[in-house]
Amino acid sequence: MGRPRLKRLFPIALSFDAVAEALQIPRHVIHDAIYTTAELRAFECGQCRRVLVEDLVAWVKTWPRAAIARKIKRSKSND
Repeated sequence: MGRPRLKRLFPIALSFDAVAEALQIPRHVIHDAIYTTAELRAFECGQCRRVLVEDLVAWVKTWPRAAIARKIKRSKSND
């Protein structure tokens, strides 16, 4: 049996800081989405809190910027 990988191929859950870094947004936006508006689910494992990548992708698709970008991309492909 081989040794385990140092880095996972695809992360299933990310920390708040990793989410903020991956999306290049301030950490307080993630915090507000979880605790203030409850738009994003987070899970607690001991002392750490994690956000599932699947939930994160669904949350990003609801952003107005993402909706506008999808609409622009669709209209360009129809030309």
